[in-house]
Amino acid sequence: MSEAIQTINMENQPLYRYMTFPRLRDILERKSVGFHQICKFEDRTEYYIRKENKIFYRDGRVDDFENHIYCLCFTKTAPDSYNKLWQNYASDPSAVCIETDVTSLVKCIDTNGCHSFFDHVVYADLNQSVIRYSLTNCPFDNSRFDPENSMHQLFQFAYLKDINKYRWENEARFSIISPYTNGEWLNAPLKNLDFISKIWLNPCASASDEEEIHKIAQASGIPDKKIITNYIAK
Repeated sequence: MSEAIQTINMENQPLYRYMTFPRLRDILERKSVGFHQICKFEDRTEYYIRKENKIFYRDGRVDDFENHIYCLCFTKTAPDSYNKLWQNYASDPSAVCIETDVTSLVKCIDTNGCHSFFDHVVYADLNQSVIRYSLTNCPFDNSRFDPENSMHQLFQFAYLKDINKYRWENEARFSIISPYTNGEWLNAPLKNLDFISKIWLNPCASASDEEEIHKIAQASGIPDKKIITNYIAK
């Protein structure tokens, strides 16, 4: 496998990203989307890295390259099918969920020639692996990553998470390695807003919330038919 600039390891399918109203407004007005530095994720134990046949938790002992990996996270679960996602990631009544798909998103985001990787998150029982395997001979190698590809080895640790804590998220990630910055956020320009197929409003959105979202969407050329209301999250 060649070390391509862009690797897409998943089929085209709908993806969903929850966000606050201010974050939606920023995306629409600035025509850019923020990738979060992976070492600044709120739960610093949520993933681990496999390196030299050992598992290392996120504890500050890994290499500096982590400071240059940025992720944009999505769920593959539709907003009307699992209310826990709203409760955990967008509980404010004015919050929204953007629906997109793999192909449209990749076409719209300018990665500035950086290596990027799009794949499903792989879930493993990290506690069992540490206890049973004493940090060696990790049985959870991700077969979707090429062991001979140096970029895949760098990206790998951004796609492995604890099955006991995070499986319900049903996550996919679009990741970038950027040599140009090591700040907490990387703002990637959007070529256009065509990647937005729907904007789901929070099931508890008020009439004024709905009005504001319609207003900023219309100002950005997003038609009302793309805004989804009046549904029940199960």
